[in-house]
Amino acid sequence: MPYSGINDETLPDQVKEMPEKVRTAWIKTFNSMHEKCMAEKGEDCEGKAMAGANAVAKRMMDSDGGEMEGELQLAPVELSNDALTEGRLFDGLAAGEFIDMLGRKAAFKAAELGEFLKNTLAAIEATRAESGEIVGLPIDARGHERGDAAGWIVGAELEGERIRLKPRWTVIGVELISKSIQRGFSATVDLTNKVILGGTLTNWPATRNKSGHILLRPVELSRNGLSNEEEANMPDNVVAVDMGQLQKLVETAVAAAMPKPPVQTGNGNTDVELESLVAEFGGLSDEAKKARKEELRRLSEYVRKQAELEFQAEMQRERHESRMAELAQTLVGGSDAAPRGYQATVDEVKAHLLKMAPDEAKFWGEFLSKTQKDGFVEFDEVGHGREPQGTKPLPSEFAEQLDAGTIKLADLSDPAAGLGDLRQYDLSKWSGGVK
Repeated sequence: MPYSGINDETLPDQVKEMPEKVRTAWIKTFNSMHEKCMAEKGEDCEGKAMAGANAVAKRMMDSDGGEMEGELQLAPVELSNDALTEGRLFDGLAAGEFIDMLGRKAAFKAAELGEFLKNTLAAIEATRAESGEIVGLPIDARGHERGDAAGWIVGAELEGERIRLKPRWTVIGVELISKSIQRGFSATVDLTNKVILGGTLTNWPATRNKSGHILLRPVELSRNGLSNEEEANMPDNVVAVDMGQLQKLVETAVAAAMPKPPVQTGNGNTDVELESLVAEFGGLSDEAKKARKEELRRLSEYVRKQAELEFQAEMQRERHESRMAELAQTLVGGSDAAPRGYQATVDEVKAHLLKMAPDEAKFWGEFLSKTQKDGFVEFDEVGHGREPQGTKPLPSEFAEQLDAGTIKLADLSDPAAGLGDLRQYDLSKWSGGVK
């Protein structure tokens, strides 16, 4: 049944004890999920809504940034699927007894996994945006840090004595997994409400048996960055490209990325090379050839872009090194505008400039060049107050005594006079016109 608000007397006791914002989030989630389930004539709508609301409240109360994170789950930001990569199902939770990384004992019975699955699916459903897209439960990049997301859990299924999770990976997750920086998964689990709240990529998963063996298999990306659906639709008779063909394709893509001599027209095209490679796959069906050509085209485009980026980066490095060498020569050897130099060798100055970030090297290079040309600023000031030297009027009582001849200039230096540094005063009237 839906609840009217945070003061509804029929709310469960544990909900009444929640902070007001968490309670509001719980009610909003429960009502939304319950209404949707009833509209679809689903089963156990109250149980599903309760599990989803509990998961959201738990995540809010456990998180360092609780309230904001809870609001994100209730009103998910619209995400573009173009920015995410569909991944293979991976092991999220296994039945068994184990000790987590904080030394706490935990046990998951095979008979309980069905309830965990039901509640986890309800929690995932609670992240559905207005567009109908599932945002998912967060997978932290590392260490349950609740920082950058490596991915999002958008589905789950039961396989034997394991719950397997369906992810969408962010670019961070793709990089961490593809480069084997992080290959394991550790779930964040609410044992009371029997629901997976999310998790993290890790190399030290807590789900281990008594012998220390990891119960969950490593996380894997889909082959060549393709989604599971694309892999499933790939014809069986498509064969892998051998190394010779791959090298030929890479050389073609790299050549297309390099600058062309002025006499050469066009910007390079790999279509002919692709057709040539596909033609070598004898015995393939038209569908297989088409799929293979598209796969090669993707690879070619990726290699071309990488080669272009590397070429641009190398050119920038060369230009920067050339500028620093020229600057070092000027700083040490001087120039027509500044016929003087710093006491160092050209190689020393160049080496230290190249160790700096380009923007830092630019700042210090310009700073040193200006100092070399214009010199240092001479301060005609006295003391910490930065008073200009010899401009301050002498106190009237001393000026009158000097005029009357009752004291001499030398008498002003007596500490008892309390005048401090005499250089700050204009004494030209009594010193022959010289300050």
